[in-house]
Amino acid sequence: FELSEEGDGTRVRQGMRMGPAPSGLSIAIEAMPDKEEKIVVRRLAEHEHNMRATLEGIKQLAELEG
Repeated sequence: FELSEEGDGTRVRQGMRMGPAPSGLSIAIEAMPDKEEKIVVRRLAEHEHNMRATLEGIKQLAELEG
């Protein structure tokens, strides 16, 4: 996570790295190479969903404190 002040609030940035080491994603693509694009798109959607859920949890905790 990276936090920075922005106006009256705080910008939260969350990053992640895919690769270069093999992962479950690599295994799925090797097993179904014709579905590589669909597999990657789904994984990215999962990451986005989880990041949004994390940010919502942080927001709720911050509002309890504030």
